Amino acid sequence: MALCTAMLLCTGCKDDTDLSPSYLRVSAVAQTPPVAGKTIVLSSTEHGFNVIPDVGNAQLALVTYDLRSNRDWKVVFEGGNDSQWLMAYPVEGSGDGKLRFCVKDNDAISERSALAVLYFGDGTASDVQFVVKQEANAPYLTLFINGRENATRSSSGKEGSVAAIYVASNGNYLYTKSAGASWFNLVEERKGEITLTVDPLPQGFDRDLREGAIFFRGVGTHAHLEREVKVVQSVVSIDGGTLITIEEVLQKFEGRVVDENLYIRGIVVSDIDNKNIPANQMVVQDKSGKGILFTFEDASGNTFKVGTEITVWLYDKEIRKAEVAEFSADNYVYDPVSGVGCDGVIKTITHLNNPAAHLNCLVKITNAEWMFPYGAYYPGDERVSYTNATALPWTDKARMVRSAGGGSLRAYILGGESIEGGATFKHAKLLPKGNGSLTGIIMLRHDDYERTSDMVVFRMRSLEDDKIPEAGERGYQDIVEFVWPPFDMTPATVPIIPTKGTGTLRSSMDDKWNFPQVAGQLYSAWCYWRTDASKLVEVAADTYICLNTANMEGTNAANSLFAPNYPFSSGGINGEGWIVTFSATDVQPDEEIVVGFCTSSSATGPRDFVVDWGESLSGAFSTFAAYECVNWDAQLYPPEYMFALPAECNGKENIVLRLRVNGTRRANLAATNTAFAGGGTNRLGGVVVSKHKK
Repeated sequence: MALCTAMLLCTGCKDDTDLSPSYLRVSAVAQTPPVAGKTIVLSSTEHGFNVIPDVGNAQLALVTYDLRSNRDWKVVFEGGNDSQWLMAYPVEGSGDGKLRFCVKDNDAISERSALAVLYFGDGTASDVQFVVKQEANAPYLTLFINGRENATRSSSGKEGSVAAIYVASNGNYLYTKSAGASWFNLVEERKGEITLTVDPLPQGFDRDLREGAIFFRGVGTHAHLEREVKVVQSVVSIDGGTLITIEEVLQKFEGRVVDENLYIRGIVVSDIDNKNIPANQMVVQDKSGKGILFTFEDASGNTFKVGTEITVWLYDKEIRKAEVAEFSADNYVYDPVSGVGCDGVIKTITHLNNPAAHLNCLVKITNAEWMFPYGAYYPGDERVSYTNATALPWTDKARMVRSAGGGSLRAYILGGESIEGGATFKHAKLLPKGNGSLTGIIMLRHDDYERTSDMVVFRMRSLEDDKIPEAGERGYQDIVEFVWPPFDMTPATVPIIPTKGTGTLRSSMDDKWNFPQVAGQLYSAWCYWRTDASKLVEVAADTYICLNTANMEGTNAANSLFAPNYPFSSGGINGEGWIVTFSATDVQPDEEIVVGFCTSSSATGPRDFVVDWGESLSGAFSTFAAYECVNWDAQLYPPEYMFALPAECNGKENIVLRLRVNGTRRANLAATNTAFAGGGTNRLGGVVVSKHKK
């Protein structure tokens, strides 16, 4: 973003003599693109523009006008310009040039506008003028306690304390103390800056703590805004506390507040330096084999490096899903000893059939392997849905890890708000092949835009956590595999043949994959599988190759392999999808067949799918799995999936798998999903069918 104050006027020669008729006109208009995903300029024309109230940068050039003139000119704000909220650079010029406008934030709850008119140097008005409108701001009342935004609690020890409260509002407000709260005092140093002082506890105080509150309430147009700050003073301290294991804490206090004077002693197993969990989170584990996640009120309080032994006081803290939220290190973390290491608490597990049993634990998975060992750990800049820009707080991308002992987990590498942010190692190298040990933390991850449901996931901390060799026997033997490395897509027809094994893959709509053809084509998009770990950004032709179903128009499509004999569902649900065939004659009774695939849909494409198996296209099919498909512009649902086939598939000469649409929802991932009515696309990035010992 260029600073308006640093902009230079681009002027040229006058294209006529002083005797020629005066002219001044706008030849082009350009507005700033969205900043950090936020659209600032709502609309712009050669006659003006509309802008949001919270610009955030008064030196950002919002709209630039290219001017054509043969005279001197200057900008005049007609009718005044209160507080100079609208700025033009330059305010005068000569001949051709560029005129840029910047706008300050509008803190008021009313819209404002200004008229900027261009005059010639002789003082006569030109025909060029700009009407600039800025939207009204919403009423707000925000509290900061000791610099923490939206804090709701101020705690102090028995000797008393001082806290600074800052109130930010664009309207009037009142504040009062709760009844009986004479033991703390409020002094307003200046407008919006309040000092909170707490008296020492009196001698012989016979309770564990005393509590009070400060109530803030808006006035007039802000009357609906209410905020409350709890003030807590406690006689309890860690000095008289009892050491307890994390396992005991979880057994006794999960889902409620710790109302006993207890503390734990454990090892920090998360790695803030490699940035693979949010900066405000820390995972502590002890020798009981259990762990707790601490989410700090402020990320600056999380200074504890991996392998540090710490004591954590838990009195008056709520335990929910093995997590302590709104955590502050100031009064709760004691006696840190760095460099102890994690060897004494790490758990070795042989399967992933019940990963939730190891929540917030550092584990070493034996005989693990990457389901699709193609590309980097975090292989692309996947964005949150453009229909719901607040769906997730970071650009996170999953890769599927499976264990030879059974089961699988989605492994997440933190991307950060941009592709350069987040984990330090996500692009460092390509995924290794083979099988071996994989170390990381099993955690919960919120899975929908409302953050109401949870998914158990796996997070590596660094490259050293991956001990899978580049070469070595895999725990899974691939029966048939379809993946597509970079290749020349210029020929009219590209054959789809297995990378390994024998079998077929096709769309239900077509078995011919002619690249320019509408019915089915190869599509080059963002990188699911990188072939070069040094490429950090989205590229096109040599990164992610997938098959595209084009228009999925349902069982009435003339070329559908599923129609007319197999209309799988009623009510207009499509049933279109993908068909994979293979032989399972060499799969033994003590082995298990699994199918893994990578998929995405367009915003108008289908979201809900099921997986069926049968012995022929004309025979009976049984459904054994279901999944929700990701919108390729989003990250609400991870795009890699793995399912185990029923045991009766073992030994069959011919297996037909169908990945088919089975729902009315689209993959737009908005808060309200509109119905899928055909015409959208679904894309398949790869399929692998494997077997392994149970």
